[in-house]
Amino acid sequence: MILQLKSLLFSALLFGSLLMPAMAQTLQPDDATRTLRWVSPSLVEVTITSHEITQKGFYLLRNQTIVRHGSWTLWTNGEKTMAASYDKGELQWIEHPNGKQYTAADIKQQRGKNPTPYLIVD
Repeated sequence: MILQLKSLLFSALLFGSLLMPAMAQTLQPDDATRTLRWVSPSLVEVTITSHEITQKGFYLLRNQTIVRHGSWTLWTNGEKTMAASYDKGELQWIEHPNGKQYTAADIKQQRGKNPTPYLIVD
């Protein structure tokens, strides 16, 4: 059972990280290096590197799904660009490059003030 879950997690991280935005950066399969390190049976530390961009964070295996958990940090050319904290998949806060932190409630409030326009395609 654990081996199947590890295999599922590895496959999802390997292919899913290509589809998930990496803190506003989308990584292409031919230029990204992924390193996985099991911290516990349900927690994986992930490092994704693509040229000058590095992202590091944790995935939690919970009820056979994979969610971001703990600290996530994005570096560009070795300098910290963004940081965020997740609790079992729920964003808690995000830190702007200027050092200011915004909570999930702050972000939700701002989105309510300025709804994102979108295009409906048939």
